[in-house]
Amino acid sequence: TKTTSPGLLGGHSSSNNGKTDPVTKKYRQLYDEIIEQLGNTSTTNANSQQQQQPLQLCHTCHVARPLRSKHCRVAKKCVLMFDHHCPFVGNTVGLHNYKWFYLVLITMSLALIGWTITMGILLHRQFSWKMLLLTIYEGLHIIPAGGMAIYHTQLSTVNLTTNEHQNLFKYEYLKHPGTGQYRNPYFRGLWNNFWDRMMPTAATYELPQESQEDGGVLLDPLLLNSNNNKIGVSDPVARMLNKKTKAGGGDMV
Repeated sequence: TKTTSPGLLGGHSSSNNGKTDPVTKKYRQLYDEIIEQLGNTSTTNANSQQQQQPLQLCHTCHVARPLRSKHCRVAKKCVLMFDHHCPFVGNTVGLHNYKWFYLVLITMSLALIGWTITMGILLHRQFSWKMLLLTIYEGLHIIPAGGMAIYHTQLSTVNLTTNEHQNLFKYEYLKHPGTGQYRNPYFRGLWNNFWDRMMPTAATYELPQESQEDGGVLLDPLLLNSNNNKIGVSDPVARMLNKKTKAGGGDMV
C-alpha cells in the first residue's frame, strides 16, 4: 500500500525511462485542447462551457481531471479514483493501491481476532493479570480495524470511494440529471462492483457512455442485464436515499 502508486496524474513512469506516463499524457493533452477551446471563445461563453465541462481542469497538474479523481493536498498531485489519504500507511489511497489497502484491513482484523482467541485459550489454562490486560488492550484494536474493514467492504460493493461517500450530493455525476436524486452510473451489481474496485480498469473512472434510449442520461451498457433492465435500480444506497427523499416530499440536493 505504501510503495504502490495510487494512480498519480502528472507523474512519470519508471518503466518508460522517466517519461510522462500514457494516462497523464492523455489527460494533459486533453487539458491543452480544452484550454485552447476556451481561449478562442468570449468570456461569457468560456465560463458557460467550463461549467458544462464534465472533466474538471487542474491548473496545478495541468491535466483534465477525470471523474472520480481529485487533487490530493498531501501528494500534491491529482489521483485517479481518489479515496483518501491514509496517515497510517503513509500514502494516498487511489485506483492502483486500494486493493492492497483493503487487504491490509482484512488481514489485520483476522490477525487480531486470531490473536485474541489464542490469548483467551492461554488465559483459561494459566491466568495472569498482566496477560489479561495485554489481551484487552490488543483486543480493543479489533474495533477500529474491523470497523474499517466492514466499511470498505460496503463501499466496494456499491462502487463508491470514501471521498464520494462523504460528498454524495456534491458531485453532479452522482445525481440524476432530471430529478437531482442520487444515482451512481458506475453501479454494476454487488459482485461486479467489488471486482471493479479490486481489479480496476480505465472504465472504472472514465465517463460512462451515453444512452440515447435513456433520454441522454449517462449510463454504461454494463448497467443493463440480460433482460435490458437497469441493474442500477437495485443499488441499496439509491433505494435508501431516494426513499427518504419521497418520504420527505422533496428532492435531496
